[in-house]
Amino acid sequence: CERALVVHGEPGLDELSTLGPTAVAEVIGGSVRPYVVDAAALGLPRVAAEQVRGGDSPAANAAITRSILQGEPGPRRDLVLLNAAAALVVAGRAGDLREGIALAAATIDRGAALAKLEAFIARTV
Repeated sequence: CERALVVHGEPGLDELSTLGPTAVAEVIGGSVRPYVVDAAALGLPRVAAEQVRGGDSPAANAAITRSILQGEPGPRRDLVLLNAAAALVVAGRAGDLREGIALAAATIDRGAALAKLEAFIARTV
């Protein structure tokens, strides 16, 4: 593994969190660098768990996913942007989380993320 992030977001999430700070262990080569990510410092507001809770059925979660990928603003989109940013950083497509957030937002806003979802659905259904 060349690069990875191991994260623990408040309040016990296995992803970066907009609910509170996220403890990160960044693995690069054989080194581990611990740090804390505060989404608010990156311009994403802190939210309550109720604001990002998933739906109560697969259909509800699919609708939430589509609304995010259609560009609907809000806490769920912010959570997606933060975690997409982390993936972009690990993949070397963004230099830091702030740049990754901007790239993820642009990808959603131009419809590219939704197009990928639609292509995936077309191939698997």
